[in-house]
Amino acid sequence: MAKRACLFVLTLGVLLCACGVNNPTTVNQSTDEIVETTETAAAAELINSQSNSSIKEPQSGTYIADRIVNKNRGSEQLVNETPWENIFLDVKDDGTCTYIAKNKSVAGTWSYVNDTVYISIPGKIDCYGTVKNGVMYLNNCPTDDYNALLFLDGAEINEADIPHVYHPSTTEIAYNHAMNINLKECEKKANGRYQYYTIDYDTVLFRAEDCHEIQGMLFINKDAFFNIFALSIDKFLSETDNDYTFYNDHYFSTTLGLYNKPDTRAEALKSVKKVSSFMRPDVERAEILKVIEQLSVTEGVFDYNNEKYEFIISDIGKASKELGISEEMLGYTIAYLSGGNNIITFDDNSISYQSK
Repeated sequence: MAKRACLFVLTLGVLLCACGVNNPTTVNQSTDEIVETTETAAAAELINSQSNSSIKEPQSGTYIADRIVNKNRGSEQLVNETPWENIFLDVKDDGTCTYIAKNKSVAGTWSYVNDTVYISIPGKIDCYGTVKNGVMYLNNCPTDDYNALLFLDGAEINEADIPHVYHPSTTEIAYNHAMNINLKECEKKANGRYQYYTIDYDTVLFRAEDCHEIQGMLFINKDAFFNIFALSIDKFLSETDNDYTFYNDHYFSTTLGLYNKPDTRAEALKSVKKVSSFMRPDVERAEILKVIEQLSVTEGVFDYNNEKYEFIISDIGKASKELGISEEMLGYTIAYLSGGNNIITFDDNSISYQSK
């Protein structure tokens, strides 16, 4: 039998009862007569609506992290499969909270403004997000690179209340990678080059001209990945037919950013010749844009005389296939095209580009 929660309110000498039945009743205290009326049903409905709207978010209790999302890679993991092992957020009505991870707790505060919950844990996290009916989704938790989905312990969770988790495409991940290289992971080599480990490719050696220093700090240019793979293609085309070179040189074994991984040097040569028309060292950006304009999934304005461009690539997968490059390489190519203040926006499987 379904559970019913009864609400009793005493008003003007009438006891109203709303117990989830179709015809709520009134009880006259002076006569104990029970009279069913449509007015009473309307009153009970009003009481129920007022009761539901009075729920304060976030509800107090312990929120348990179910999974975290890596914002850079777009991947999800259950919390117990991560180095954090477990994450709890104990929320109290007085605006205080306790953050617990790896069985270590830190006190903090929370606030709720304009449907957004803000969590501040000194020295640990400073995050924000949404909370509704026992479902909390926090951005920048447990670190800036992650988001966390938490459920209120003991609450009945409605699937409709779980927010959609945005998963960036492989192209967007590569683009962000090129635009935001962690300089701490770069190491200067004896030959004057800098080494960095990419997302899916083998070790890449950046040229000195792909890097620059400002006041002793190392920066890697956002078009460095494109230039490195363009150089590797140029090198590949100048090589003689040598299977040993193809299978052992890391530039070649990573398929040069091609759409399909070739099994032989002959297959690679055919694919490389196709992409070499626009993927060359120091190629003019307008040459790449002309190739992108011809894609079946590209729509927009290409004003080459005034260098004004505003277009949308509606299908990343199809664009990658038509260009003959991998989806990762497409991301590095978009980074090469980013220029100074150009606006580039990713939305699931599409890319919007607007020059400034």
